[in-house]
Amino acid sequence: MNNSIVVALLQNTAILLAFSMLYDYLWVGEENSKKISDKLITGVILGAIGIILMLSQWTMKPGLVFDTRSVMLSISGVFFGLVPTVIAMIATGVFRILEGGAGVWMGTAVIITSGTIGILWRKLRPNWFCSNQLLELLSLGVVVHLAMLACSLLLPASVRWETLSQLALPLLTVYPIGNVLLGKLMLKQNKNWQTRNALHESEEKYRTLVEGAGDTIVILQDGLIQFANHMISQAFGYARNEVLNRNFLEFIAPSERIRLEQYYIARTIGKDAPTNYETIIQHKDGRLITVELTASTLTYNRRPAHMMFVRDITERKEAKLRLENERKQLKTLIETIPDLVWLKDKEGRFLSCNHEFERLLGVPIGELIGKTDYDFFPGDLATFFRQKDKAAIETDGAQTNLEWVTYADDGHEALFETIKTPMRDSEGNLIGVLGVARNMTDFYRTQEALKESERKLKEAQTLAQIGHWELDLTTMNIGFSEAIGNILELEAGTLEITFDEFIQLIHPEDRKKVKECYTSAEINEMFGEITHRLLLNNNRIKHIEQRYITEYNAQGRPVRRHGTLQDVTREVLTGMELLKAKEKAEESDRLKSIFLANMSHEIRTPMNAIMGFSNLLGELDPDDPERDNFIDIIQNSSKRLLQIINDIVDISKIEAGQLRIHKTDCEPAKLLENSYRTFEKSAWVTSNPNLDLMLELPEDAAAIRLHTDGIRVQQVIDNLMSNALKFTQKGSVTVGFVQKQTEDGNFIEFYVKDTGLGISPEKAEIIFERFRQIDEDKHHEGAGLGLSISKGIVELLGGSIWFTSQPNIGTTFSFTVPYQPVKEMFPEGKKDGSKVDEFQGLSIIIAEDDRNSYMYLREILKNRVSEIKHASNGQVLMDMLDKRQPDLVLLDIDMPVKSGYECLQEIKEKGITTRIIAQTAYAMLEERDQLLEAGCHGYIAKPVKKAELYEAIGEVMKTAYLK
Repeated sequence: MNNSIVVALLQNTAILLAFSMLYDYLWVGEENSKKISDKLITGVILGAIGIILMLSQWTMKPGLVFDTRSVMLSISGVFFGLVPTVIAMIATGVFRILEGGAGVWMGTAVIITSGTIGILWRKLRPNWFCSNQLLELLSLGVVVHLAMLACSLLLPASVRWETLSQLALPLLTVYPIGNVLLGKLMLKQNKNWQTRNALHESEEKYRTLVEGAGDTIVILQDGLIQFANHMISQAFGYARNEVLNRNFLEFIAPSERIRLEQYYIARTIGKDAPTNYETIIQHKDGRLITVELTASTLTYNRRPAHMMFVRDITERKEAKLRLENERKQLKTLIETIPDLVWLKDKEGRFLSCNHEFERLLGVPIGELIGKTDYDFFPGDLATFFRQKDKAAIETDGAQTNLEWVTYADDGHEALFETIKTPMRDSEGNLIGVLGVARNMTDFYRTQEALKESERKLKEAQTLAQIGHWELDLTTMNIGFSEAIGNILELEAGTLEITFDEFIQLIHPEDRKKVKECYTSAEINEMFGEITHRLLLNNNRIKHIEQRYITEYNAQGRPVRRHGTLQDVTREVLTGMELLKAKEKAEESDRLKSIFLANMSHEIRTPMNAIMGFSNLLGELDPDDPERDNFIDIIQNSSKRLLQIINDIVDISKIEAGQLRIHKTDCEPAKLLENSYRTFEKSAWVTSNPNLDLMLELPEDAAAIRLHTDGIRVQQVIDNLMSNALKFTQKGSVTVGFVQKQTEDGNFIEFYVKDTGLGISPEKAEIIFERFRQIDEDKHHEGAGLGLSISKGIVELLGGSIWFTSQPNIGTTFSFTVPYQPVKEMFPEGKKDGSKVDEFQGLSIIIAEDDRNSYMYLREILKNRVSEIKHASNGQVLMDMLDKRQPDLVLLDIDMPVKSGYECLQEIKEKGITTRIIAQTAYAMLEERDQLLEAGCHGYIAKPVKKAELYEAIGEVMKTAYLK
C-alpha cells in the first residue's frame, strides 16, 4: 500500500466522521416519526457524502479506483434505513457509472451490495445493537467486504487477479475495522442522545410534579425561600418573585413565628422536631389562614435545605366545626321534639333515647342503656316490638306499625305510629335499629269522628255533572244522588236502581268491564276508577268517568262501594277534536317542512343562475357572443323565480277568495297551440329523443270560440303539461280538447295525457292539496302548488278537474270549462306606449328606499321624461313636495321613516294634486283597492316591467289631462 492510498484513506476517514455528525444532528432520535421528506433529504445528503468519498479515492490503475463508500453505505443501511440508503446508492451508482473506467461495473456492484447488506442487516437483525456490538459491526464489515472481493470478478481479466492480490488484505483487515469504528461512533452518539433525552424527561417530570401539586411547595436555605411553586400565589397571595430570598417566617402569623423558628433550628442541627403540624400564615391581604405544614430535609444546589409542603386546611377546620354544631343541633332537636326516639343494637338492647322516651318508660337514660323491651313492657307486647326490629333488619328497610302504649309517668294511653329503620355506620356495618314514634292519638280520634261526616259530605256534593253513588255488594242495589239520576236520564225522584238495571244503561261494548269492575275486588284493594259509555234514548252516547272506594268487613271481605260518577262527554269530545287538530297540525307542520325545503331549492336554483351568470356577464367583453346567451339564462331564471312567487300569490288569493276571473272571448285551439309551441322548445323535449310532444285538435277546432278567462285557462294547461313532461322519461305527452255535452250543460274538456310514472291510488286523495307531490321523499322541481292552483282556477271558471292514472303506464288530467259559443271575435287594438317622446316634459319623483330599484326605474325613464328626482324615504319625499310639486310621483308603499300610507294621508291633508302611482311587492287585490281609496291614481306591482310602467304612466297622465 503506497502513500497515495494512505492519504486517500485519511481523507475518507475525515469524510466518514462528517457522515457520523450528520447522523447525530439530523437522524438520531425518533426515527419512526421521520417524515418521508426528511428521509428524502437525508438520502440526498448521504448521496452527496458518498460522491465526496468517491472524489477522495485512490487510483490503482487508470479507470480502476477505490474508496470507503462500502463502509459508508453499509453503515447507512444499518443506521439510516431503507429510503435514505437507497437514494444514496442511486446517487453514488450514477456518479460511478459516469466516471467510467475499467472498474465501473465492479464499483457499481460494490455500491449495490454494500447498501443492500446494510439494509438487510437492519431488517433481519433488528436487535443487533443489544448484545455484542463490536462483533456485530465487525461481522457486518467482513460480510460487506467479502462481497466487495466477489465484485472484483467483474473487473477485466487483465487486472482482476492483480487487483485481488492487492486488495484482499486491506479489505479484510482495515475496511472491517473502519465499519467497527464508524458504527461504534454512531452508537455512542445514539446513546448520548438517549441520555440527554432521559435527563430532559426527568426534569420535565419533576417540574410537572412540583408545578402540578395542589399544595404550596417551598425550599428554604438559611431560612430564606430559594424556590416556590405556582401555588404560592394562591396560598400566600404573593407572586413567586415577591417571596424569593425572603425569610419564610415573614409570612407566618406573629404568634406562631417563635415556635416555627425553634422547629427549623432543631431540624438544622439534627435534633428531633415535628415534621407535620398546624400553624397560621398571614396572607398578603391580611387574612390569617390555618394551614398544615409538612417539613423535610434535602440537598438543594449541593447544600442542605428544607422542603416545606403547605396545605390550606381552613375548609377542613370549618367543616369539623360545622359537624360539631350540627351534632349539638341534632341532639337539641331530638330532645325537644314530642316524638319518641330511641336506638337499639342488633340484639335489641337500648343504646340511646330522648327525653320523651324516658317519660314513656319512667326511667332515666342511664338506667335504660343495655336493657331490652322485656324489662319494661308486657311479654306479648315486647315480643311484638322485637319481631318488628328483626323485620327491619332482615328486609333492610323501614317497618311501620300502629301500637297503643301506656306512659309510665302518669298512666295515660296513647296511639303511636312507629317507624323502625336499620342504622348503619359510615362503612355500612349494621349498628342496630332506630325507632321514631309519633303520637297519633288526636289524629286517630279526629279521623274516626270525621269518617261518617266525610261520607255524607261526598254524597251531598253535586257539582256540575258529578254525583255520588253507593253500591251494597250484598243486595246489589245502587243508591245515588239526584245529579246521577239526571245524568242517567231517569225519572225524576229515582234515587235507587238495581245493579242489573244500571248495567242495561251501559253501552253494550262496555258492559263486561263495568260489571267486572263493580262486582270483583282483590284483598285489600280499596280504590279504583273506570271510564265507560252510556247508551241512552235515540242512540245518544255519554262518556262517563267513575272513581270509587271499597269498604271491607272485619273478615276482609268487601261489603260496600261508594264513589263518584261524572259526565265527561264534553271533555272526551273536546279531546277527540284536539287530537284531530293535533294530527292536522302535525301534518301541516310536515307539509310546511316539505314546502320550505322545496321553496329553498326552487328559489336558490334560479337565484344561483342569476347571480352566477351576472358575475360572468361582468367579465365578458361587450362584443363577446356569449353575452346574449348569458342574458337569456338570467332572464329565464328570473322568469322561473317570478313564476314561483306568482304561484304563491295565486294560491294565497285562491284561499283568501281574492282571485278574480276576467272573461274575454278566446280560441281554445290557439291556447293549446301557444302552450304546445312553448313546451316544444323546452329542455324536457329537446334534450330527450325518447319523448314526443303531440297536439290533438278536433276538426272544427278553428271555429270554436269561448267566453272565459283565457289567461287562466292557459295557466292550467301549462301547469298540467309541465307536470306531465316532468314525470315522463319516454313515450309521449299529448294535449288536446273536445266538446262535451252533459246534463249540467255544454263544456270544453281539455286534457293532457302522458306515459309517465303514473299516480298510486293512495296519493289520489292528496294530489290536489297544496304543497303535496307524488313522491315527497325525493325532490322534484316545483313547489307543489300547480295542481292546487289549477283546481282553484277551474272551479272559479265553473268547471271541474280530475285525473285517471295507472302506475308505470300513464296519467290523463282533464278539466272542463263551460262552453258559451261566441259568434265572432274582433281583434283588440294594439296599445302602443313605446314612443320615446310620449312623456317628454314630465317631472317625476321616484320615492324608493331600495337604491337598485330606483336605478332601474331611472334607467327606463331617463330618455322619456324631462326630470327625475329621488326620495330615499317618506320624510324626504314630503320635504321635496313642500318645496315643489312634480307632475308624477312613483311611490313605494313600504319605506322607512314614513310609510307610503302615511305619505298619502299627509298629501291628502295638504291638498297636493300631484298624480301618484303606487308600487308595491305585495300584489294582492285588496292592497290595490286600499291604495286607490287612499289617494293613488294608479298601481303597479313589483317586479316592474317596462311596458307595464309606460302603460300605467300613460293611463294616469291621460286622466290628468282630461281633467
